[in-house]
Amino acid sequence: KAGELIIDPMKIRCVIHIQNQKNRRDPFSSFFNTYSTKEELISSKEISIKVKELPKSSTANFKGAVGQMNISASVDNTTIKANEAINYKIQITGKGNLELIDKVDVLFPADFDFYDPKVNERIFEGGRKRSVKTFEYVLIPRYEGEYIIPEAKLIFFDPKTEIYKTVSSKAISINIKKGAETESNSITGNRDQQNIKQINTDIRFIKT
Repeated sequence: KAGELIIDPMKIRCVIHIQNQKNRRDPFSSFFNTYSTKEELISSKEISIKVKELPKSSTANFKGAVGQMNISASVDNTTIKANEAINYKIQITGKGNLELIDKVDVLFPADFDFYDPKVNERIFEGGRKRSVKTFEYVLIPRYEGEYIIPEAKLIFFDPKTEIYKTVSSKAISINIKKGAETESNSITGNRDQQNIKQINTDIRFIKT
């Protein structure tokens, strides 16, 4: 939200100790200090902050990230069999509002099944220090072949240079070999075709 924002003062109620005045007529008062307690409400001053509006972005893919950030991607295995799982991880590091980045758009191959990512974040001092946020996907390729997981992109606004920047991870090549389940599916498919042929031979037209 752009404009002038007011941070309300912080208030706390506490008990303070006050030293009593010494009785000059009492010769022993100088040797002993006495105190009384008093409850008071203390508060800080309110803080006024001027928030600038972000310049208009030329892309619809901007998700509100502000700061200085980098992005990388990795997999736990680049050669597996069909129907086995691959762990694909996207990692965003840098300074800024990383906690507001709820997802990173990646166009996975059509033959891959995937599930919602597990998100983990380590945000230090509200993003002012180097913070880390990761998105971990489980991918299941269904067929053998050579596939490429394209680069993951992140668009953010850099308040230092006051321009929008795009950072990208590297594309990753995956070699999928034929798996046992794939062969089983092929056998099942052949049986289904035989069943369909058998059903067709059982159909008889009724003459009227």
